[in-house]
Amino acid sequence: MHRVLAACLLVLVPGCLRSGSNRERHHFDGPFAQVVVNSRHTCLLDLAGSVRCFGGDDSRNPPMTPIPKRAYRKLASARRTVCGIRDADQQIDCFGSCIGEDVCSPPPGSFDDLALHDDGGGCAWDSTTTRCWGDERFSSFVAPPPELLLEPVRNIVFGPDWSLIHYVAGNIAIHSAGRPSDERGVWNDPLLVELAESGELVAGIAGKGATACVIDSAGTPRCVAYYGGHAPEPASHVIALGFSAPMGTMPACSLAAKTTGERVGSLACTPNVLGVHLSLPGHDYTQIAVGDHHVCALERGGDVECIGSDRTGAVTGRRDWPTQAD
Repeated sequence: MHRVLAACLLVLVPGCLRSGSNRERHHFDGPFAQVVVNSRHTCLLDLAGSVRCFGGDDSRNPPMTPIPKRAYRKLASARRTVCGIRDADQQIDCFGSCIGEDVCSPPPGSFDDLALHDDGGGCAWDSTTTRCWGDERFSSFVAPPPELLLEPVRNIVFGPDWSLIHYVAGNIAIHSAGRPSDERGVWNDPLLVELAESGELVAGIAGKGATACVIDSAGTPRCVAYYGGHAPEPASHVIALGFSAPMGTMPACSLAAKTTGERVGSLACTPNVLGVHLSLPGHDYTQIAVGDHHVCALERGGDVECIGSDRTGAVTGRRDWPTQAD
């Protein structure tokens, strides 16, 4: 409480001291196809491909890059940047706080999916090819090298100095070039190293910050967490995991169904860095998205619910990111 009070006094945000301000809840009428969240922003993708982003991740110098008025089919979110795959030609646009031009300069080409590092760049792929982009540190130490991208990719997740790759075949690989081999961390944890070397097949991966997880075919997560990272609470029939990483990995959230094979479930999260334990009451969520101080979930019917601190407008949408014409 003292940290929350101090933050309110420092920034003098109207309504910051309102009771329950760290658990403000808001409902967005859909139908939406996707919700993505990071740090202090939220983006909603509707069924027609229109994007609406809001929150406080803008940059005044240089100015914020507006959202193009195009249709998109998939979004991915970094701490201050969002990239989307266009519906028309499957090329990628990035917008938001593009402080480093290379971070917001994806390669040309058409792609099926993408993943972003929190600060440095990202990778995108189709059924045959994976290409990465970003700043020098990301490209040198975090992005998977070409020899790890010869197999078709299903998903990639990034920590600050590591990447975890999940291939279409179900096997995984772990990479980091930024740490001495004798240090212990996500990049050389025995669990992940053994999974990668044995070729064991998994159903999914997740991770950020100092935490990485694999999800087996029964929906059981197996996680490693370092340096203050939180692993999600134990759960069965997990559909998805989500993390934010302002320090370590806090909060860590899971979307878990009641039985194996169900694709809707309920949300459970560990506390965030302020010790706030966020929760939403629904049991029919299909996606979750996790920020530093707020979380959102997509309902089966396409509506979105968000809860948490609204100091930047990330929960209620009261502070829109700029948009631009084509």
